[in-house]
Amino acid sequence: MDPDAVYRVQRLTLGPGDRLVLLSDGVLEATPEGGSAYGASQLHELLLGSRKVAPYEVARLVVQDVIAHRAGDLADDVTVVCLDWRGPAS
Repeated sequence: MDPDAVYRVQRLTLGPGDRLVLLSDGVLEATPEGGSAYGASQLHELLLGSRKVAPYEVARLVVQDVIAHRAGDLADDVTVVCLDWRGPAS
């Protein structure tokens, strides 16, 4: 984290069934030797294909896919948090 960065509070409205995925730049920027970055489109495809998978499993799948993309040689952190919003407690 950049100690000099200015952060703004942003409101986000979630509805029951929404999923929030937070990740470090090491996910999107993971680039194998001589290849292209993992990127948003590859992440998007993986997330679409795992809509019915438990959040902890989605995080594991993203990390595994990035490691495979880099042929097991990570050059940066790969941090993923996946949360499902089920609505307020009744």
